[in-house]
Amino acid sequence: MRSQSPYEEASYNITRLSTAEETTETGIRIDVTNLRLDIGRSHDKSFRRPALWIGGGHFTNLLGNLMTFRLLPLTIALTLVAAGSMSFSSRAALGIVLKTCEVSYELSGGAFPCLKVVEGKVPLSSYAVLREPTAGERTIFTPLSALSAIEDPRLLDPATPNYFAMAWQERSLGIPATRQAWDDAALAINAAIFRTQDHLHIHIGCVKPRVKNALARSTISAVRFERLKLKLEGQLYWALFVPGDGLASVNPVQVVASEIPGAARNMKGVTIGVIGGEHPDGTRGIYILANVMTSLPRHPAAAEDLVDPKCS
Repeated sequence: MRSQSPYEEASYNITRLSTAEETTETGIRIDVTNLRLDIGRSHDKSFRRPALWIGGGHFTNLLGNLMTFRLLPLTIALTLVAAGSMSFSSRAALGIVLKTCEVSYELSGGAFPCLKVVEGKVPLSSYAVLREPTAGERTIFTPLSALSAIEDPRLLDPATPNYFAMAWQERSLGIPATRQAWDDAALAINAAIFRTQDHLHIHIGCVKPRVKNALARSTISAVRFERLKLKLEGQLYWALFVPGDGLASVNPVQVVASEIPGAARNMKGVTIGVIGGEHPDGTRGIYILANVMTSLPRHPAAAEDLVDPKCS
């Protein structure tokens, strides 16, 4: 039984086991039935560099089972990647797990430990979707290419894929079948000053009910960004309503950079939320919400706060 990680909405954490009898000489226990992945924002200043944890059984037993399924080459590759993670800091953990997913996909066609891996036909278009399987929460979309985050200048290049549009298409992977995949859906990317991973990723989940209600009570322009009069989770956001069924015609990162004062000069301080909903006139569309921080405020805004990762 692994110990509970001591952080709120934990950083992308791959927890290392400390029980010697259950580990190999490298300190890794491996079982493909259970991979703990925590993705979010760490508020614990004592949070330390994570290593890889894959729990649930003895290494030798697993090798025997995998040989039965003729997956020994994949197991060896995953183990090597896992062992290599010991030398990386926590801010690199997401990139390490993505490399594991790529190895799995290349060797077997499977996405383990990700939910899905897609190879794109144009540069920067390959991506993965992954989450913590134990509770079906903290689902993220992330490109396989090494883009740092929202401040990466390549995101403002018109030739760069529209990652929010791609994440929106994959939203059903982060939302239970019992929920509406449209007006319950929410995406978010945090600012550079308030994140724990230096690899671009977009959170997928459900919009919090009070955020959904606040948007329904607000008058939001479909022409230009305007500041909301109501705070969302204690923060003021710029808002724009985009009519339609998706984001194929609008790139949230690029439209925020071009239309919100000061955003393009300070992309490290930008956090963006994308939420499905209906305009007061009944038009279905998507709300784009953004907050631009020019310095580190006492209470930083994080669009992830608008999202319920558990869809509870």
